[in-house]
Amino acid sequence: MYVIRNVMHCKPGMVKDLVNKLKEMNNLMKKADPKIQTRIMTDVSGARFWTAIIEVETESVERHEEMAQKAMQDPAVAKSLGEYHKFVESGYREIFKLEN
Repeated sequence: MYVIRNVMHCKPGMVKDLVNKLKEMNNLMKKADPKIQTRIMTDVSGARFWTAIIEVETESVERHEEMAQKAMQDPAVAKSLGEYHKFVESGYREIFKLEN
């Protein structure tokens, strides 16, 4: 099992808008894969303000990529993903293998 985190540093004051967009995208992704396990988090004390994270649990990195490709075939998902860039300054992805 893997945990994939997409960490996004928002433009000042835009984290709430990004969280709303992530919730919208999350609902669309659940239509593509109802078993998907996700969490949306915001930073409350880190080195950078205005950080949002979407975390996904998946059985494999390949499975995550397959799900993402399938979801991107939905025009609503593609449109939603294209819109999140207006809220984000930078970001990165972390991939962890669960060892328990």
